[in-house]
Order: sequence, then C-alpha cells, then structure tokens
Amino acid sequence: MPTSLDAEAKATLRALAVAGRAARDLDLSGADLRDAQVPGLRADDLVLSDVDLSRASLCGARWRSCVLRDARLDEADLTDAVLRMCDLDGVSAARAVLVRARIENGTARGARFDGADLSDAALTDTDFSRASLCLDRRRPPEPDIRR
Repeated sequence: MPTSLDAEAKATLRALAVAGRAARDLDLSGADLRDAQVPGLRADDLVLSDVDLSRASLCGARWRSCVLRDARLDEADLTDAVLRMCDLDGVSAARAVLVRARIENGTARGARFDGADLSDAALTDTDFSRASLCLDRRRPPEPDIRR
C-alpha cells in the first residue's frame, strides 16, 4: 500500500528529472514507486533496494553506481537508459522495455528479464550469472522484412 512517503519520493524524483538535476546519495529502499513518471532522471549513488518501480517511465535515465538489489522493474520503460556500475542483483524486470539501453560494468546476478525487450541493448562487462533472459513465447516473432 503506497504511503505519503512513497508519494513524496515520487514527487522528489520527478522534480529532479524535470529540472535536469541529478539525484545523489538518496536512499529510497523499500519505496513503492509503481507507475513513477521520471524520464531522463540522472542519478549517482541512488539506493533503490527492494523498490517497486513496476510500469515506471525511466526512458533516457542515466544512473551511475546505483543499487537496485531485489527491485521490481516489471513492465518499466527503460528505453535509451544507461545503467553504469549498478547493482541489479535479484532484480525482476519481466516484460520491461530496454530498447537501446546500456547496462555496463555492473552486476545482475540472479536477475530476471523474462519477456523483456532488449532490442539493440548493449549489455557489457556485467555479471549476469544465474540471470534469466528468456524470450516471451507468447509474443509473435518480428516479421522478416529482408527480401
């Protein structure tokens, strides 16, 4: 159940994103940020452990050294996001959109990206041991337009 602190956390992140300012050294562990609208959010050393960011709009986010351990990013939109040196261990990002996203120099051990759209994503120098990146078998295949 979202609380007034959750609403305040959403508002703070939204204000930072709109102002083009970076969130630095904030600990929002356990917050309910479902459906948050914070495209373009820049963040350094943000702690979002066990946070629910399901269905959040995080397009174009630029995060460095952030901790999202055991966070929920199911159906979140991270199109064009860059997550550099982030801890994504245990993250659930089922059906998330990570088109053209970059996950670099971090960890995603045991993370679940089942059914996520990783089209043109760059996953470099990141530990994905025990992670699940299964394709959604219910999604129809893309048509082959080469002729």
